[in-house]
Amino acid sequence: MTFPRQARIDLWNVIAGAGGENLTVRLIGNNITITEDSSISDIEYPTYDGYAALTSSSWTPPTLQPNGDITVTSPIFVFTHGPVNDMHQVYGWCVTYELDGDDVLLCAEMFDIPYTMNTPLNQVPVPIQLNLRDLAA
Repeated sequence: MTFPRQARIDLWNVIAGAGGENLTVRLIGNNITITEDSSISDIEYPTYDGYAALTSSSWTPPTLQPNGDITVTSPIFVFTHGPVNDMHQVYGWCVTYELDGDDVLLCAEMFDIPYTMNTPLNQVPVPIQLNLRDLAA
């Protein structure tokens, strides 16, 4: 089965919405191994003071790459800690979208080493580039 380039662009726009507005970026609070079989139920979200999932409608439009991939890039999402000093480790990030009222895992990445979040000075920057691979290429 082959998905034409325009179909992959259209598919991205359906899932992500205009400028990625349907996508939610979240931190991962448990140390797991992400596989092709991973789902949202495998992921625990952090519970530190001030944690909140982030959204943006400023992702780049889907761009066709010379190798046939479709690429989109996010703004840099910056997660911060609230004023209460409570220590938590964060192990990675994930992108979700909603389907029929449920969150669906689009992709995830684990950090090489966990970030410690325990004061308002702690920040986790998350720049994301997603590639929809052209498997026929």
